[in-house]
Amino acid sequence: MIEARYAPSVGFFTQIQTRYTGRFYAEDANAQAVSAYVLVNARIGYKRRFAFGSPLGLRGENPSAPLR
Repeated sequence: MIEARYAPSVGFFTQIQTRYTGRFYAEDANAQAVSAYVLVNARIGYKRRFAFGSPLGLRGENPSAPLR
């Protein structure tokens, strides 16, 4: 997995991850192969520090099927 992140203590933050999964077999008999794929995750959000000292973050994610 490769990840890049910009995350200041407050304000907007971003993150992107890529993960490669090579070809593998879906069963013990090794008759059903699953093709290799790359999965990409991206995050963007905003973090703010309140008067009581604790940060509050808002994050959105898009969980999707792997691209083939």
